[in-house]
Amino acid sequence: MTAGKGTPANHEFALVAQRLASFAAGCLGTTTPAKTGSRLGVMGNVSEAELHEILRHIEVLSKQRAAGLAGQSGYPDSEPDRSGSSFQQALKEACGVDADHIHLYLPKDAVGKVDLIHIFRMEEGKAGTASSVPPPSCDAFADFVDHPSDLPKAEELPELSREVDETHWLQDTVAINALRSALFHKVQVKEVDDLLLPVSRRCRSRRPALCKTALRGLAELAADAGSKDAWTSSAAEMVAACLAAMQVTKVTAKMGEETLDALCRRLQTEGSPPRVVQVLSALDCPEVRHPTCVAALLRVMGSCLSSVPRNSLKSEGTTDASDATLCGAFDEASAFCEEVLKNRRLSPAFSEARAALRQLAEIRSSS
Repeated sequence: MTAGKGTPANHEFALVAQRLASFAAGCLGTTTPAKTGSRLGVMGNVSEAELHEILRHIEVLSKQRAAGLAGQSGYPDSEPDRSGSSFQQALKEACGVDADHIHLYLPKDAVGKVDLIHIFRMEEGKAGTASSVPPPSCDAFADFVDHPSDLPKAEELPELSREVDETHWLQDTVAINALRSALFHKVQVKEVDDLLLPVSRRCRSRRPALCKTALRGLAELAADAGSKDAWTSSAAEMVAACLAAMQVTKVTAKMGEETLDALCRRLQTEGSPPRVVQVLSALDCPEVRHPTCVAALLRVMGSCLSSVPRNSLKSEGTTDASDATLCGAFDEASAFCEEVLKNRRLSPAFSEARAALRQLAEIRSSS
């Protein structure tokens, strides 16, 4: 097949559609086209741009599957390769047409969108549960939007479940954007406390659009929503989610640190800088073994330490309970920094660890 030479015949549409479904199933290790579509989060037919986003998602998932089969940990190279990569070449060989032109050779629906529901043999409405499929009016909420002022006013808030199902990434994006819109437009949101953890858990998504939307949503919630108990009781899990987001793409790494900083400022407001330092130091999750995450965590810790008054510790020999709490928090922070410095794999974070140790020494010496 050669792109650009006349209109494809009907048999070509069917052939390329079948080849694409088989190629995607091979990349993801699924057994049926419907399971492939569900794994990709297919909820309906898509535009050309959305089709290319799905192809990039297939590429990322295939890399992650290959790494898992090889016994490697983590998510290696989550960024899709550039044009001309092995994935692009494999797609061209499997489908007979390259990624830039494949949309021309796939069946379309009545409005000209690529008919993924037919390609993956999915019945309308079964790509997600009836309660979670967003109505057509939610289209404006179905992608990452940097600032909530650019979102239309939400007329309703779709349900955001406490547990995460990655196949529902688009519904979750819609739900969080609707929440962001409601907060910006001062619409009353009931039970905000119950939404903090669900939003933060979506920060771990491997789908960049959902990950970025959740990070922005969490940062905006941290600005002025939720109760003290809701923030402090789940602080460690929310911090870990921000760190996990830093491993998705370079963009989410930057946004993850910004959100972590906003989260910790909110926690300082609800408690105290030493308490936040203690939460950061005591974190026990896989992300604290990743150099980029540890460096970001230490930078935020340094910001918290700079907010601690240099005469915060009472004179030696006192037995004040709050003073003992401060000492305990600073001891944990020092121990964490020392552990980082002992681990050569975390060498990119060494300068941040040393800076935090200097700040801790200043606090102790000035009290």
